Amino acid sequence: MESITVREYEQFELPEAQGLPLLKLLQEIWNNRKTNPTYFSNEETSTNQRFFEVQHLKGCIRFKATQYMGVFQTSDVRIQVIPKIFNEQTDNMYQKLLWMISYAENIATPVSPDIELEATSNDSMYQELLIWLFARKCHSVLQKKSYMHYDNRQENIGFVKGKILFSEHLKHNIAHNRQDKVYCEYDLYQEDNLFNQILKFVIESLLRTTSLPMNKRWLEKCLDPLHDVSRRKCTYSDTLKIRLNPFQKDFEPLLRYCQFFLNQQKPFWTENSFQLDYVVFNMNKLYEKFLASFLRKHFSNEWLFKASASHNFLTTDQQFNLEFDFHLKEINGAGRVIIGDAKYKTGIDLSRNGTESGISSGDFYQLLTYAIREKADAMILIYPEESDSSVVSKEFFIRDEYGNNLIPFHAIKVPIKGSTFHEMDYNLKVVLDGYFNQEDLEEKVR
Repeated sequence: MESITVREYEQFELPEAQGLPLLKLLQEIWNNRKTNPTYFSNEETSTNQRFFEVQHLKGCIRFKATQYMGVFQTSDVRIQVIPKIFNEQTDNMYQKLLWMISYAENIATPVSPDIELEATSNDSMYQELLIWLFARKCHSVLQKKSYMHYDNRQENIGFVKGKILFSEHLKHNIAHNRQDKVYCEYDLYQEDNLFNQILKFVIESLLRTTSLPMNKRWLEKCLDPLHDVSRRKCTYSDTLKIRLNPFQKDFEPLLRYCQFFLNQQKPFWTENSFQLDYVVFNMNKLYEKFLASFLRKHFSNEWLFKASASHNFLTTDQQFNLEFDFHLKEINGAGRVIIGDAKYKTGIDLSRNGTESGISSGDFYQLLTYAIREKADAMILIYPEESDSSVVSKEFFIRDEYGNNLIPFHAIKVPIKGSTFHEMDYNLKVVLDGYFNQEDLEEKVR
């Protein structure tokens, strides 16, 4: 099988014999993307796939990657898209991705921050990332509660239970002069139900799929609460029979993962192990959710954090949504407000001035409009730092003629580096502390 690795926004060409099946797979994935556990609800609504830009040439098809990273695999070609902010040759890329995803998915990180991502090949690493996410989420949910379900039963039993089905009782018992049986219908509240059987099947299949000891340990922990659940081979159609009520919403992510694993585009089991055709993440959304969750976790003692509410509008007749990424209000002191956006963009050179720095005029004007509308005291754009960055912050001042005051505007680049989760947490927090630390606030918000 041919294997091609590109970075976001790089391009490659395939002969039509390979390119057309890939296009078909991409469209099928796009059509079913809402069943993908890595799908973010506010993604594009286009009916055409957006994973790659496509150009049909004579005898071949040119593909250009977009903001979606992951793996796409047909019967004879495997395409891997890696994030533009990482250097695959020198960075511990997958460990950094796992760290970002753990925040974006609101999943607690492993007990040990030193994870064994080097134990498997790059070819299966995205698959291992997804298995890790599922195992951590599954363990977190099953630690808190078990999925119990009322199963409807109709049986000929030796005592009355539930209600008597008289027509069946006449047919099976009275007609045969059987006085020791009663045909009844009743609901049995039990753990051995279809949802748990699906969950157990997926977990055991993933145990045979993963090569990471870390993933095996977490999956085995997930099996413990399902000890009394019977084994059965499950399919995607089984997952469509599950109906969760509002009190079972914690199990919804697990159902989505199971649907994803069971709904691959080709026969997926070899001795009940999975071979995934695709794993995909929208890096723009991942970066936004990652930073928002990081700020909420590490700065909640000093700042009241909230994500942009979609019901806020720019105009009085409720048009033009306000869609900045986060809103921070100082808990103590003067109650100052900072709004900001996480921008997953590279090529930002903060040593240069104006638009030469790479800061988009549209991003600047948009955030300024929101700052005035929200009566913010400062605004900030946060970019990922690249390995060759020198200047990592820049400050501007905008005069608000209506409010007769200066609004500080900060563009900063934050590091995504370190060999362990703890180091990556520390490196990022040090940079953000320099901006959000209340002792320095008077200097930053004037």
